[in-house]
Amino acid sequence: MAKSKGVLGPEHLAALNKVIDLCTETERMCRDCEECMLDVTPEREKNADQLKVATLLKAKHFPTSK
Repeated sequence: MAKSKGVLGPEHLAALNKVIDLCTETERMCRDCEECMLDVTPEREKNADQLKVATLLKAKHFPTSK
């Protein structure tokens, strides 16, 4: 597992990866909803924000992790 640049450990990397995976799946579900003419704009925006935060945290604290 990638070494953190700070105080975060492997459990934090696992949690960030989980958030990224779940946000990616949520984005797919939002697209499906929109194809069915459902407005999920607030959910999609919140999901995009959460994905961005998790991705930035992972890049900052686990720069060598995939």
